[in-house]
Amino acid sequence: MHFSHGIPALATREGQSCAALADILLRGLSQERVRLLLARVPPARENIPLDWAKGLRRSAALTTPRLWQHALERARAKRADGDFAERTLLPRWWDFGSDRAGRRLLRGPALTLWQDALRMAPSQAIELSLRALRVDDGQEPGNIIVWGPARHLAGAPRKHVRLLGLEANAWPRRAIEDPLLSEHLLEDIRLPSADIADDDRMMHDIIMNQSADYTLSRGHRSATGGDHDVGRFIRTVGFASTNLGAPGILPPTSRA
Repeated sequence: MHFSHGIPALATREGQSCAALADILLRGLSQERVRLLLARVPPARENIPLDWAKGLRRSAALTTPRLWQHALERARAKRADGDFAERTLLPRWWDFGSDRAGRRLLRGPALTLWQDALRMAPSQAIELSLRALRVDDGQEPGNIIVWGPARHLAGAPRKHVRLLGLEANAWPRRAIEDPLLSEHLLEDIRLPSADIADDDRMMHDIIMNQSADYTLSRGHRSATGGDHDVGRFIRTVGFASTNLGAPGILPPTSRA
């Protein structure tokens, strides 16, 4: 299945690498965060011995570079390479609060994702930027089922269509127009509508006119378990509830 609107960046391996780095930048050092970073970001563990954590108590928070230095020194005798872990690991934390961390520790798509997030907002909001980012899923839409918003399907029609999420009163979405000019000032002038409900109806008409056959789906149960009434849109197009497809989700989306 191809997701035309992309998939969350944090659902990818590269997104998880960025998340591990952002966690340390925003919340500071801790043993758990450092272990997670070294596990998810291969460049971060370059030249670091495999037994670097040997002798460290898992309950130790290690929230500053000085605490790290003290803990690694005490566990030096238990490691095969002596102080090699200290010499390779400790220098990485002294300058860890800077934005240069991304360029030093990330490579390829992960670095590109990190830079995209920094362009969206300051580094203090990197976590929110990463949550908002979406990336291409790498699937070829020409020979696979496509899942996406109705506006995407209207621009790239499909022969067979299933519209999901036609809930009782959730679609078309309610109008939210708040005109700057009162109607008595406009008199007979009629401006183009920016009504979101009109856009939803237009998307529906385009999709239906361009498809060979289609199915409309709606949820038959509310969040509390009660029966859903047939929505006003379903009534206007003249479909009986017994002829609708299986319960749908994600209003307003389409699957083709």
